[in-house]
Amino acid sequence: MESNLNVNVLLIITTCKKDSKNTYEHRDECVTQKQHTPMIDCVVCKTTDDQELVDCARKRDVTSGRRKMIREKCRNYAHGSAHILRSVRE
Repeated sequence: MESNLNVNVLLIITTCKKDSKNTYEHRDECVTQKQHTPMIDCVVCKTTDDQELVDCARKRDVTSGRRKMIREKCRNYAHGSAHILRSVRE
């Protein structure tokens, strides 16, 4: 649902050469991280004022709290919470 937009992705620079045919496709053989490159943490979410926020930063900046002020603008997102439509009756 558009009102509950919240996506978090980790990007890793790999050692694979670019493939001009399938530039944007996932390639299972590209699993080795290139040395001395940071992981990039990106979040796309709806903010409390109903705007879309896209923020990408080095993972260590996110985990250390340096991106906290920016990412706190995202609406609270409760993933995996109980909901009447997900309940199972026997």
